[in-house]
Amino acid sequence: MSLRSRLSRTLIRMRSGLPALGFTLGLCSGQVIAWFLNPMLISLVGVATGLGALVARMRGGGAFLGLLVGMVTAAWAGAVHPPSLSGADVQMLLRVEDTPRRRVPGEVVFLGREILGAEQRLIRCRAVDLPWRSLSMVEQGDVVWVRGAVVPIVRPFNPFSWEAWLWRRGVSGELKVLFGSKALVRTPPWLSRVREWIIQSVTSASREGRGGSLLLSMAFGVRDLLSAPVESLFARFGLSHLLVVSGYQVSLVFGVVFSTLVGVGRSLHLSLGMRNGAVAVSLLCATVYVLTIGTEMSSVRALFAAVCGCLSLVMNRKHGFAQRLVMTFLCMHLVWPWALFEEGVVLTFAALAGIGIGSVVGAEGRLRSLLWVTVCVWVLTSLVTVIWNGTVSMSGLVLNLLLAAPWSVLNCTVGVGGLLLLAMNMPGAEVLVRFVGYGNEAIVSALFWLHDMVGPPRELTGPERIALAITLFGVGGLLIRAAFRMERAVSLRTLVRGGYHQRSS
Repeated sequence: MSLRSRLSRTLIRMRSGLPALGFTLGLCSGQVIAWFLNPMLISLVGVATGLGALVARMRGGGAFLGLLVGMVTAAWAGAVHPPSLSGADVQMLLRVEDTPRRRVPGEVVFLGREILGAEQRLIRCRAVDLPWRSLSMVEQGDVVWVRGAVVPIVRPFNPFSWEAWLWRRGVSGELKVLFGSKALVRTPPWLSRVREWIIQSVTSASREGRGGSLLLSMAFGVRDLLSAPVESLFARFGLSHLLVVSGYQVSLVFGVVFSTLVGVGRSLHLSLGMRNGAVAVSLLCATVYVLTIGTEMSSVRALFAAVCGCLSLVMNRKHGFAQRLVMTFLCMHLVWPWALFEEGVVLTFAALAGIGIGSVVGAEGRLRSLLWVTVCVWVLTSLVTVIWNGTVSMSGLVLNLLLAAPWSVLNCTVGVGGLLLLAMNMPGAEVLVRFVGYGNEAIVSALFWLHDMVGPPRELTGPERIALAITLFGVGGLLIRAAFRMERAVSLRTLVRGGYHQRSS
């Protein structure tokens, strides 16, 4: 069989199994192209795309339509973006939009929204030294007066730069605060009060130890209390994904609630319709969890991943995971144009794809499935990491296999459960939270000892980086091929069994 016929057969299979893939690839390509074009060129390319779809007589029309929609969404995002702001001496009245970051002593960084003016631009404020003393106690929802020098944020040519990341978040300028007031109006949202209670409770129960800071980071995404050596340690061992709330943590909360409700329903001999009710309640709990940790892009995309899992449970179909993953990726780009430029987004979907592939390849047993899921996730996420920054940790494979899952379970189930018991004033709840903190402290101490033994991972450059990326890409392709073959075999067996049962009846 010729190479052309093989490619044609592969495309036909992908089109039948993943009907949304062409549209999604076209949409992502349209947004990438639009980043480097001005509005006039975007209009010209859009007209040429529409004519191309007509000339092709709708063959590949989904990809052409996706390309057009991608450029339209990108153009709309650029049109509604607030204008940039600049000035050597600017005075503004701002409402704090997010939880202020205090990563460095004597510094506070927060996003503020203009109150006066029609634009209501979003400004990133950084206060150090004397202004920090006035703004040190500022919280989300406060209204403050600031004065300082503003550097404008415009869309740069490089989509992976720091300025590009700020621009995609809607920031119009960076303000170096020279003078700042205390909170003029204080109206904290109730969710911020919940987060403040969580931080205070964990800090008090863990006696301000490093284990409590890890619980706050791994279960609630609070990273301000972590020290720089701890963050560097996680990065070197390829465990940084444990310090942010991702689809794994949200899915873990969803899975624990769902398993508990299903177990209770089976013990009470409830009807099968209660299964959908358990899915709805579990999704509600996952949504409340995401709202509690904050509606940043990382947590919201994690909720999208949980919704993807919910659809699999409700529809009772395991082999439609790839299509729903593509649809989730599509929704992400419709809500946040240019999400493809975010490393966290790509890593999240690489991990989700690894979970789906590993579940299919290792479908014959739970232990086999766990091993294959770990290997597939490591291969795909390592491919993204190597392409993005050229680093890879071979020890990360072993640690992710042996440590990542039980450590996340410890913090996201035992730790969160202890906080819920603490909120209900149950006796012994503080001891449970302290136990999790001690466990985190012991694991981190062991990781520091291991780091001293094996040393940091190598940073690959030049030919080594290219060779490793090609190798990981090839291994990932083989895993995807094996998953498609096994999925097709399962579908054929299902059809044969269905026909056999029909003839027997």
